[in-house]
Amino acid sequence: MKENILNVFFENVDKHFSNKEVVFLRVRKGDMQKIKDELKKIYSIHIVGIEELEEGKIPSIGMNPIIVSEDYYGAVENMKFIINREIIYMEDVNSINRFMDILKNKFLNHNNEIKYELLQKIDFESLIKNETIDIEKFVRERLYLLKKINSNFENITDEFLITCLNNYHKNKILFASFAQLLYRLSNLDFKSTAKRIGGNIFEILGVRSNPINSRHLINLEVNQLNKNVRVYDLKENTFVSDTKIKIAQELVKLNIKEIDITKISKITELPLKKIETMYREAFLG
Repeated sequence: MKENILNVFFENVDKHFSNKEVVFLRVRKGDMQKIKDELKKIYSIHIVGIEELEEGKIPSIGMNPIIVSEDYYGAVENMKFIINREIIYMEDVNSINRFMDILKNKFLNHNNEIKYELLQKIDFESLIKNETIDIEKFVRERLYLLKKINSNFENITDEFLITCLNNYHKNKILFASFAQLLYRLSNLDFKSTAKRIGGNIFEILGVRSNPINSRHLINLEVNQLNKNVRVYDLKENTFVSDTKIKIAQELVKLNIKEIDITKISKITELPLKKIETMYREAFLG
């Protein structure tokens, strides 16, 4: 997708269509106003200065927004409402000039002359279950890029990151707080409450978080402890899982009015989506 995303962006601007992605330009000191003035001449582009996002009210960012900043401002709260659209980030001076030149002169092929980084959503379940994905690298790179675009709403110490990864890879124990971090980073969701995200994680993983005795954890130092260490235990227990599924299937087949899919999900502790699938398969073909 990275090979053509800018060409798609240019084509949509040329046709006066709206792009999903937001462009973020980190410009040199003193260049900000000049670049904003140049970009304002281009139809169907909406220029947003980073200072506008620092205000209390969420500004209207219009069609094809380009955010321009020359400083690192820390976390700008209103970026939470923009970042979910995904970000095309540029800071190389020549690349920014080339980007503007193409927008003004409508050369639709940038021929790989523009250096940029993409901040895109990725599938949370794949992140957790695909063993070819380097979770440590993902977390470090994503947090670094988020900081560049004034969106460092989440953080984790190196020591605790290693502790989380060791427990996950060696014991299949996923710290609930770490799962929340991974969910937010993968979905670019910094607006949802912890409760909502916890519910979404349960729907995906099929298990609830539970308290755990610290003796069952590895590499956990005293300063990393809190009173409510909750984890998702992802160790496979095929017998228990199969039993829950069989019970749920039988309850679905009974089709008792008083026991709807929500109650079956609660009884069996299986995700609601899984019960909905069972119902469709049993009665809708």
